[in-house]
Amino acid sequence: MNKLKFSFNTLQVFKRVFYIKRSFCISTQKPIEFTFNNNNNNNNNNNNNNNNNNNNNNNNNPTITVPPTTIINNNNSNNNNNNNKNNEELSTKNQYIKLLNKIRDDFTGKMTTSEVEKYIQLEQNILESDELIDFHLGTFYAQGILVEKNNEMALEYFRKSADDNNNSKGQFAYGLSLILNNTENLFKPLFPTIINNNNSNNNNSNNNNNVLLGNGWVSINNNNNNNNNEEQFDYKKWLKEERKKSILFKENLIKDEINERERIEKGLRYLHLSAIQNFSVAQFNLGLILLHGKFNIDKNEKQGIYWLDKASTDFDDIHSTLELGKYYLSSYSNDSLNNEEHLVLALKYLIKGSTKLGDSESSFILGSTFINRDNKNKEEEEEEEEDQLIDSIKFLKLSIEQGNCKAPAFLALLYLDGVGGVGEKDIEMFNHYLELGVERGDSVAMVILGEQYFKGENKREQSYKKALQLFIDASNLGNSDAYINQGVCHFNGFATNVDYSKAFYCYQNAFNLNNKSIPAISNLSNMYKHGLGVPKSPENSNYFNSLLIKIHQELN
Repeated sequence: MNKLKFSFNTLQVFKRVFYIKRSFCISTQKPIEFTFNNNNNNNNNNNNNNNNNNNNNNNNNPTITVPPTTIINNNNSNNNNNNNKNNEELSTKNQYIKLLNKIRDDFTGKMTTSEVEKYIQLEQNILESDELIDFHLGTFYAQGILVEKNNEMALEYFRKSADDNNNSKGQFAYGLSLILNNTENLFKPLFPTIINNNNSNNNNSNNNNNVLLGNGWVSINNNNNNNNNEEQFDYKKWLKEERKKSILFKENLIKDEINERERIEKGLRYLHLSAIQNFSVAQFNLGLILLHGKFNIDKNEKQGIYWLDKASTDFDDIHSTLELGKYYLSSYSNDSLNNEEHLVLALKYLIKGSTKLGDSESSFILGSTFINRDNKNKEEEEEEEEDQLIDSIKFLKLSIEQGNCKAPAFLALLYLDGVGGVGEKDIEMFNHYLELGVERGDSVAMVILGEQYFKGENKREQSYKKALQLFIDASNLGNSDAYINQGVCHFNGFATNVDYSKAFYCYQNAFNLNNKSIPAISNLSNMYKHGLGVPKSPENSNYFNSLLIKIHQELN
């Protein structure tokens, strides 16, 4: 078998080539560095934006009216035959039916289409079986859907669903709740419209009842004892008590660690039970935990891969398929021997995720990792045809079609430099894909477009105002480079007043987001050195200078 000849470059290597070479410094009167495209640590800030367009489409959906269902009826004559208080308490099923009735009567006209579909599914579930009632009630209490959020109640309903009903979803919810020690963030919000409405009502009621009693401080003055002689301090007694406190603290700490370990192990057992019952979500989470050793659980890569592969193979689970693709790709790139088997497996899962499951992230990884080589000779072209080289441009465009928010900016940079198989430099295509990235909320695209406006390049009329606004928008999304650029605008007065304090604030935020950002560290050192926007501090300046030296040593 001929060795595969892939033009393999990791995304990080690609960014060194295409980002750093266009980075620049704006000369200022003071030694402040300015870079735009060094985004090594910012791509992850956009991972959660891939489906923003799909979610936003729900806002304009037509109103759907849900007709009453015969089973959703609380007027049971048998419940009125007894006035005993015990009979006034709703059973679990009746409590659940009452909540569904309220959703139907008060909220279905306000909900999005997807929310209405979820509600209809809940009605169908209760018509078919009572098995999921405890699980759904647990979700209601976990998310505060028409009831007050209650972690203990949610956990108890999940336990009942897991133990009493042997339900795989209940086992998953109970197990993961124990591992996380929380029930609130197990699932995406079931009915965001209802949750948001309840939150707004709670905020309004809190504002109306916001009464400050007193000055917020209570002190007790024992004036009668002021003239009394203070008791002599007993050092030995104090030391003995402190030793007791220290011993008790250590004992409690050990007990807490043991309890936490037992709780996590118990949660892991329930995750196993759910995974064994072929609940793919449990298989994915269990595989992820074991593969990476999360939550202080011993890493077991073999078991982790088994469960992820099972979820991917048996249920076409997108998340499991993507995770396996990333795992094998990382193993290949980090292995000095470049184990070809890992590369083959990485391509297997990523291509499946991209082409069969329609996963935009899988398509983006394929397109941004296996960059097409330019200026190939005949021998290289024949070898690539024989080995079926990954067409990076094809996968980048596929990722864009699938709604990925990072792919447009990446492809735009290829067109800007005319590399990676796109042909000659094409400014029109560069601007097209860059604007698409901004529309999809990609902070990297915003920073790059801001650079174009700042310099007035690539058919953009120079506008410091537009540039600053783009930097602000990208900063709000957590982009460290955007904070640096915004800081430079405040420092020099580009489209705003000179404000050293705001500049320092921006550089500080950039450093907090990326503690290896050379421009942020350098600027903070200068600000402390000269006392610009912050009290002068040679100690802090030297600290940041030492960080710079350490980072340069690591890079070299």
